[in-house]
Amino acid sequence: MRFSSCLWTTAAAILALVGGLCLTGEPAAGEPAVTLEFTPAADLVDSRTIKVTINEVLLTEAPTGLTGQATATVKISTKEADPQGQFFVMQMELSKVSQQMAGRNLPATPPAPLALKLDRRARLLEILAQEMPLVGEILSQGGVPLQAIAVLCSIPQLPEQPTAPGGTWTQEETWTFPDLGEVKLQAASVLVGVNGDQAAIKSNVRLTVPDFEADNPLMPGQKLTVHNLVVDLTDLAQAYDTARSAVRKAEGKINASLEARSPDMVLPIRVIAAVQYGEPRAANP
Repeated sequence: MRFSSCLWTTAAAILALVGGLCLTGEPAAGEPAVTLEFTPAADLVDSRTIKVTINEVLLTEAPTGLTGQATATVKISTKEADPQGQFFVMQMELSKVSQQMAGRNLPATPPAPLALKLDRRARLLEILAQEMPLVGEILSQGGVPLQAIAVLCSIPQLPEQPTAPGGTWTQEETWTFPDLGEVKLQAASVLVGVNGDQAAIKSNVRLTVPDFEADNPLMPGQKLTVHNLVVDLTDLAQAYDTARSAVRKAEGKINASLEARSPDMVLPIRVIAAVQYGEPRAANP
């Protein structure tokens, strides 16, 4: 596997799936429970932009002053719908990908389209492997981190049961990635409110990634192990359009930590970042 650009860029990368946990709240008195579902039309096409801003990189908890950002256009479309309406296969494509770190432009090859099989509660049933590059390629492509974050931002966190504003719910899933293994996802959410066909949801999500091996960007030819990778996406606020089954906008905070281990060092790394997902930028005249 190649560990592209630099250690922290890749960290911010995969990490990008993400988590936290600790939401409380009681349903507001008098507010009726609503059923929130994911039932996109067969011809749905939704375009958004995503921007991840790296505010700080810490090595052994010491600030480095490194900052950066990555942006892309995200297009989500319905690829397949179960005739009984029990699942939907959504295709995600990223374009116009750009990345910068410490003031330098980094390679940013758009990743291959990703196919996600979701049920009526927007639970991720399967990541269709034939649509995905192998993990080695994931680590070598600058755009894929954004792809992972875009998955979290664009899939609404929906409750299993009818829920009134103020109501909370939790979920725990295990996703299997080719060549990587089982990634554990935990989430806690609250329905902030509903206004017509717009639902406001706030979540904390935690992603725990198994150890994997990568090339050491500082010492070519040497391998290192990425150990104990945990990503927290906290205060993930999503504006969900229930009529279109599409997230109109989302934003949240990223706190990702890991240990980079090689034969002669163990380097704890933490990345602090923010993500914004929303309306496409207007084209220049």
